[in-house]
Amino acid sequence: MMCEWFYSHIDAALFAEEHSRSVDFGTLLRQHYPALHRCSLQRPQWNHIRKEFGKVARVRRLSPAFLLQERITLERRREKVRFLMENPMIEYLDDDIPSTIPSRIEVGSKVRAALLSPNYGSFPGVVIGIENQDIPMFRVRFTIDGNDHEQLLPDYRVALDQSPPSPEQSDVLSVSAKHLRQVAALNDCVDEKRRLLYELENIRLNTEARRAMGRLNAERDQQQGQRYEQILRKLLDLNRTLLQLSKNVATEYEQNMSEPLTTSETSIVEAYVVEVVNQLIEDCSKLDQFHKNPEADRLWKEALERLGNNPEYLKQFGHYLASRIGNKFDPQAYRKQ
Repeated sequence: MMCEWFYSHIDAALFAEEHSRSVDFGTLLRQHYPALHRCSLQRPQWNHIRKEFGKVARVRRLSPAFLLQERITLERRREKVRFLMENPMIEYLDDDIPSTIPSRIEVGSKVRAALLSPNYGSFPGVVIGIENQDIPMFRVRFTIDGNDHEQLLPDYRVALDQSPPSPEQSDVLSVSAKHLRQVAALNDCVDEKRRLLYELENIRLNTEARRAMGRLNAERDQQQGQRYEQILRKLLDLNRTLLQLSKNVATEYEQNMSEPLTTSETSIVEAYVVEVVNQLIEDCSKLDQFHKNPEADRLWKEALERLGNNPEYLKQFGHYLASRIGNKFDPQAYRKQ
C-alpha cells in the first residue's frame, strides 16, 4: 500500500465493491449471512463462519506466495482493462473485470498521483504527455511548495482528480436547502398573486359586461364588491410577503455569489404606513382641486405628522405613495416647506 485510500484510475473500477470477485470476504458474508448486521462476534463465531466459507472457496493463508499470486492476478486484470480502454468497441464477457470500463486519461487532465520522491504522498498535477511503453506512462507536472517539476508515472499510480470544482471553474453552483425553500416559496407566492389578479380581472370584466347590457343586480353587485375587497386585502398581504421573500432570496444570493442580485432597492411597507397613505388618497380624492389647494396641503401635513420623525416610515411612505399615484414623492422635501 502506497497511500491509504488512494486508488488509481485503472484500479478504482477493479476494486469497487460491486466488482469484487466472488471470493471477497465481504461479498461472501452478505451472500451467505444476509441477516448478519453486526460484526462484534466472538472468535469461535468468526472461526465457524470462516470454516463455512472454506466449503465455498479455498481459504489461503497470508503468505508471500499468496501475495505474489494476488499481484499476478491483479496485473492480469489490469492488462484486460488496458486493452479494453484502448479498444472500447470490443465487448469482453469475463466476470473478473467490471462491466463499465473507465475512459482513458487524456493530456491536460487534472490528476492526483502517488509519489515516492522528492515528496512521499498523493499530490495533484496535470498530465502533459503520454508514453506507451509496456504499460501506459503519464508525464505529470506538479507544483509542490511553489516549485514545478515533472515525473513519468505508470498508470497504476495516477488517478483522475475528483476534487469538487470551485464556482469560478464550473457553471454549477451548490446552494443551500434553505435557499431552495425560499425560491420555492417565492414561486408559490407569485403563482398565487397571478391567480388573484386573474380573478380580479374577471370580476371587473363581468361587472362591465352586465352594466353594458343593463343587467345589473344589486345583490350580486354587492357580493362581487365584497369579493373584490377581500381579494385586494389578500393581495396587500401577499405583496408584503413577496417583498420579504424577495429580500431573503437576494440576501442569500449575495452571500453565495458575492455580488448584488439587483441594483433596485426593495422596501417593506408597514401596515401603519399603508393605512396612512390609503386614508390620504381617500381624503384627497374628495377634493375638487388638488394642486394649490390649502385643504390638500393640510391633509398632506396631517399625514406626515402621523408618521412622526421616523425616517423608515417616511421612506416607506414615499415608496408606497409612488406605487399608488405613479409620481415620486419626497416626504422629507415636503416637510421642509
